[in-house]
Amino acid sequence: MTTHTAPVWLMVTHEIRRAHDGTVISGHCSSACALGAFEELTLGQMMGENPPGPLERVEAHLVDLATGQVTATTGGLVPLDGIAPPEILSWP
Repeated sequence: MTTHTAPVWLMVTHEIRRAHDGTVISGHCSSACALGAFEELTLGQMMGENPPGPLERVEAHLVDLATGQVTATTGGLVPLDGIAPPEILSWP
């Protein structure tokens, strides 16, 4: 006999958004999870698919959806060639 359980849906409480175009990088169900992901953001993730021009600043905001407040901000500069540096996934 198999049992069926209803799917568990987690409510998104925080989003990480790009400042230059307002797109959502990721959604999270807790502030701790969102902050952990926010600390791991790469320049490429902040740039997204439609980055601003070379040497322009890109920013990402951690937004608490309950209040609409930005709780953290980070950023960087788009490289001169407009291409994000490769992500380093592990150290040798």
